Amino acid sequence: QVEVSMTDTRILGINAPVRESGKTEGTPGVTLMNGSAVVTLSHGLIVAKRHIHMTPEDALKNKVSNSQIVQVKVEGTRPLIFESAICNVHAH
Repeated sequence: QVEVSMTDTRILGINAPVRESGKTEGTPGVTLMNGSAVVTLSHGLIVAKRHIHMTPEDALKNKVSNSQIVQVKVEGTRPLIFESAICNVHAH
């Protein structure tokens, strides 16, 4: 799969769906080129759904479980809350 941002889809003129990683059925294909190297996928272009990678220990500490949907608050000079982020709990 290839993950692009929403901004990238607008610039490229491609309608890539927002999906969880690995859920690529029915998505558009893409060709990547770097010099003479070319890779073409028949499908697999997505905008990654918001997600958080964390270890089982961090999940326990934060009282969340794998696949749980959470909000993520970013503090600082430009605070922000991300809605509907999926917890991906896995060991390193």
